[in-house]
Amino acid sequence: MLWSVLGIVNGNYQEVTGNFTPASSGTYYIGIKGYINSSPFYISLDDISVIVAPTDAVDWCNLQHPPTGNITAGQNLTVYTQGYEPGVTPGTGAGSGISAWIGYSSSDTDPSGGGWTWVSATFNVEVGNNDEFKADIGSNLAPGTYYYASRWQLNGGPYKYGGYSSGGGGFWNGTTYVNGMLTINPLSNDECTGAIDVPVTPEVASQPVAGTILGATPSSGSFGSGCNIYSDNKDIWYKVTVPASGNVTIETFVTGGTSDSDNDYSFQVYSGSCGSLTYINCSEDANLYGTPASYMPALALTGQTPGATLYIRLRKSSSSSQTSFTIAAYDPTLTVPLATSDCSQGSVDVTVANGNGYRFVPLFDNSGNLIAELFAHGQDLGTVNASVYRNTTPLFVRMQQVFTI
Repeated sequence: MLWSVLGIVNGNYQEVTGNFTPASSGTYYIGIKGYINSSPFYISLDDISVIVAPTDAVDWCNLQHPPTGNITAGQNLTVYTQGYEPGVTPGTGAGSGISAWIGYSSSDTDPSGGGWTWVSATFNVEVGNNDEFKADIGSNLAPGTYYYASRWQLNGGPYKYGGYSSGGGGFWNGTTYVNGMLTINPLSNDECTGAIDVPVTPEVASQPVAGTILGATPSSGSFGSGCNIYSDNKDIWYKVTVPASGNVTIETFVTGGTSDSDNDYSFQVYSGSCGSLTYINCSEDANLYGTPASYMPALALTGQTPGATLYIRLRKSSSSSQTSFTIAAYDPTLTVPLATSDCSQGSVDVTVANGNGYRFVPLFDNSGNLIAELFAHGQDLGTVNASVYRNTTPLFVRMQQVFTI
């Protein structure tokens, strides 16, 4: 028997294919046998064909470099491969009919077998008479050890697999020409003890921290049930130091995504120390500044202990398409002092020389009471640069700034 198909559904035509390599020239006959375990006992055949498979193949290919790679979860490793076919690869650009791939597997096995995932490679450069292709692998893989090799095809013919050696490589054979090895390390902030510092600034975005949740794993322990608890609970950790005011606002941002499911993140905030955390609050959809930021979490905390460390546990749903983000923290008020002589006047002009990123100017009296908020017509005060705001009594003016992506 050359091939078989099990579980064919009664009443449905299904395609059955197989490969046969003749041992010698001559005439061969194809027999078809069916087994049916219940009536009606018949079989229908249609569109039987024999197709001569292409035999073109490259004369040589390799895994060019690197022989090993070491990256952090969420990063990519660029892998290069070269191939040669007389009359095809010499010359400018990719040779006609040439296709190449870089494949990876969690096992150090023959790349022509199962368990390999193949990524289409793109032409990189001409190297002598060889064509060089490259592909990125790794960014979608969990931490661990992986192996990689190359695969080439000419005019739809049989695949040829390339392996690495310090002498230039060649067709993979598992001994002299072997797979490359990729090590993917866990995120440094995958656990609370590795939480990354987020500076608290007078205004958002002066020191935002870029991050990714690719490669995150669930933290061990109990962290409360506030906000959305995602089924896989994969998380990463950040921390902030509470400023002297006791107030801190934490915000997250993405540059892509147009829906809640695209940007489905949440975070929880804790006081205390790793291993002994106390839940404070959480955020999922902040709904602050419009799409897509409205779907990202943000939280304003007040009355916190100055100098205390707050821990932020950030999570993403499995359906969210956005894996990269920035996180920032700020003390939400920035005092803009006025000269004493100005404060003694009956009327004070406050000029905003450059209002980019400022949403509004809140106005306070001498007792610290908020009495007004001056808004621009656009999304921020940058749309009315050098505008003059006038009051009739001495005031302190504070300006709140938000990150504009």
